[in-house]
Amino acid sequence: MTEICFLNIDLDLESDNNIELLVEELGTGCTIMHSGIVEGVHHASFETGELKIENIIQEYAKLVDGLSFSAKEMWDSCKKKSFNFGFESGTQPRSFYVGLSEGAVSSIFKLGGRIDFTIYPCTNE
Repeated sequence: MTEICFLNIDLDLESDNNIELLVEELGTGCTIMHSGIVEGVHHASFETGELKIENIIQEYAKLVDGLSFSAKEMWDSCKKKSFNFGFESGTQPRSFYVGLSEGAVSSIFKLGGRIDFTIYPCTNE
């Protein structure tokens, strides 16, 4: 049996405009998982080294708050700012609960972000 678990929160961005400076600045404080153009749209995905949900959100907020004026304009121009919560599915426990504080939700929405969820299949069965 495998246990259901929280993996991470990826920050996924999409923009019709060039976001290279934004990617560079965010990449100084977290890992750039992907950056490139797909079908004419600029995409970038990031991951922090934090392990706890609240800490991950705080880290992203701190990074965005610290952006230069030009990078902040790029952030604002992104048509997608997804805080994508990743989970691995499993058979135990019978139920799995994750809660978000009002502060965490507020931080995401103040950044113009949305909350998405991705559930990955068990990998060790």
